[in-house]
Amino acid sequence: MGNTGESGIIPLHGPDVYRQRPPHAPQPWEKTDRAQAALEGATGPEPPAPPLCPNCGLVGDRCVTYYGWHVLLEPDLLVPAHRVPAWHRWYVDSDGTAWNSRADEPAPGAMCRVPHRITCPVLRLEEPGPLPPPLPHAG
Repeated sequence: MGNTGESGIIPLHGPDVYRQRPPHAPQPWEKTDRAQAALEGATGPEPPAPPLCPNCGLVGDRCVTYYGWHVLLEPDLLVPAHRVPAWHRWYVDSDGTAWNSRADEPAPGAMCRVPHRITCPVLRLEEPGPLPPPLPHAG
């Protein structure tokens, strides 16, 4: 070890030498990712299902999030971020990955994407999900 170039990994012997996580076993961050997806509304249909709203059947832009879940965004709609409620502002990076700015104030002139669930013609206003409580102010 050290500077000799030897591996610091000790090989296992016996039946565990080729042990792998069973298929469909929970991943270490799965519960956290699922909770974040639910909180932010990243509950769009997962591929290979088509990017259709399960409530109204309209097509949306499906984008993957940094935590691996998908959000269904309104197609080709960019709006001034200050006009969209906190927790519903989505931004899409150049690689197509979407992220939610949560309660952060948008930068002046920022444009964001709108999740389909707040524009869905079938859902009532309260059905897209409650907004998380505001963060406490320091003071």
